[in-house]
Amino acid sequence: MQRGRIADHTRDEVLPEMMGLMLSPGALMGACSMTVGSPLTALERAELVFTRSTDAWWPDREWETLPAEIEGDVVRAELPDDAAVCYLNVIEERGLVVSGEHEVIADDG
Repeated sequence: MQRGRIADHTRDEVLPEMMGLMLSPGALMGACSMTVGSPLTALERAELVFTRSTDAWWPDREWETLPAEIEGDVVRAELPDDAAVCYLNVIEERGLVVSGEHEVIADDG
């Protein structure tokens, strides 16, 4: 996945439409979900980002991704049983990625 694509677009063009995109993240009952605002461009896909690790500095942990579902204004993904931390990304039609807040499920580090 490409990161940093926001540099291809002007700050004034992208930030106003992305600012309200992510709302209400949460990990509850084996799923990670969030409500999205009304983006000005179509959402292309979503993904769950998670780590099973609890014993390493966060940047050093192994992070994995799985597809997430977009249904209306809700993005949702089932959590692996041993997920320690998760967050959701949404990718809009231009390839720009917006990440929700992380949720700590189990963390020793």
